[in-house]
Amino acid sequence: MVLKYDPLIGPNALAWTATDEAGRVAAVLKFHIGNKEAKPNDRLHAAIHAVVENQVAMGAGYPTAAVLARLIGQGLDRHDAVHAIGSLVSEHMFRALRDPSTGGSLGANYEADLTALTAEAWKKKLS
Repeated sequence: MVLKYDPLIGPNALAWTATDEAGRVAAVLKFHIGNKEAKPNDRLHAAIHAVVENQVAMGAGYPTAAVLARLIGQGLDRHDAVHAIGSLVSEHMFRALRDPSTGGSLGANYEADLTALTAEAWKKKLS
């Protein structure tokens, strides 16, 4: 079965987690290319989407699903909310790669920043 992805709707968590990581990234990439939303580095963009969707699929034990819902409630569409969260993922991944003391983990600072993220802050970042 080929996984279909639409960031405005979000994937079925069971289908998402039943698909391997390469299939998840391929589904995101296919959506963006098919909708003429290809980015300069579309594979990296798709991988960040996949990380966010992986965190959402983790459910209530992880704050990402609640933050996504809150951002949508604050006026972002789901796709923009995924990008807002993805920007934090990217920032924290960069820090984790530069600082060996992190052990490669996004860490508690990521969760704190994620919990503090607002639609207004994301919109300011874009302007």
